[in-house]
Amino acid sequence: MRQEELEQYIYTYGRELYSFCRSVTRDRQEADDLYQDTFLKLYESREELEIRKNPKSFRKEP
Repeated sequence: MRQEELEQYIYTYGRELYSFCRSVTRDRQEADDLYQDTFLKLYESREELEIRKNPKSFRKEP
């Protein structure tokens, strides 16, 4: 995954993801951490994930 691809995922899904993080944690700092951790995990797992079919699922390839 190139930096441009990661930036596109952040641009496309970032607002929705952050809203979800806020609703789950009900705390701004925890939501910020969860949001960042999610995109970090995406980047770290980029070789194992089949995100082109459904980016929201983050399913690992069989």
